[in-house]
Amino acid sequence: MVGRWFYGTPTGGTITTISETVSNQFLGGGNRPLAITNAAVASPNVTLTWNAVEGGTYSVDASANNSTWTSKATGLTVTNANTKSNTHATLGSSGTEYARVNRTALATYDSTGTVAATVAQTTSTSFNLSTNTAPTLTTISTLTGANVADGAIWTGNEGTSLWSVASNWIDVSLPLSTDTVQFTGAAPCAITLGVDRVAAGLSFSGNSAYSLTGNALTLNDVATLSTTNSRTVSRRPSPSAAARVPRLIQTQR
Repeated sequence: MVGRWFYGTPTGGTITTISETVSNQFLGGGNRPLAITNAAVASPNVTLTWNAVEGGTYSVDASANNSTWTSKATGLTVTNANTKSNTHATLGSSGTEYARVNRTALATYDSTGTVAATVAQTTSTSFNLSTNTAPTLTTISTLTGANVADGAIWTGNEGTSLWSVASNWIDVSLPLSTDTVQFTGAAPCAITLGVDRVAAGLSFSGNSAYSLTGNALTLNDVATLSTTNSRTVSRRPSPSAAARVPRLIQTQR
């Protein structure tokens, strides 16, 4: 030990168990900085998770402008844990919203050899409420200017659903960014993109219901449907939404 002196010869060994009943009084120190570690949006709610301290009491506020705050929860206590979560209804349904967590009380800590903790702590975060509701294309213009190459026809000959397998395409070569990718009814129809893909356009024919999932598909031209059946083309929102086409492309009978 540093700074201690013993008289005589100390004896003893390693202790692995004790007979007395022991209870954890606190987990974590009262001076641990408060921080929101996650804000998970599941409309119309958001779940906040923050690092907490044993013996702390917390409240949660919400704001649409990071200035005017609405109380969402109070008296949130922590027992035998170093994190805390709370779910509350968001104020709006789109745009950016803000959340604030406050520590409003702290149980008494043993102050021997420590710096007294500051009871009041506050931290905030922002999150996006934009929904992933996909638009539906009801009219698709005639395809022009795209390269309709044989190598861009899906055959599914490999028997897998992977876009990345060359033998699933008619010329045993993957489509180029200048190709119009054609789906003429060949199975399998649930196709996994694997990585973000780029093509000139899409062409569907026949009565099979296709889905392209897993990553983004960007089209440089237009999607054409060479059938009278109803088709629904959906995409996820993105900063370049005008140029991003369907993370999911689904046909319906």
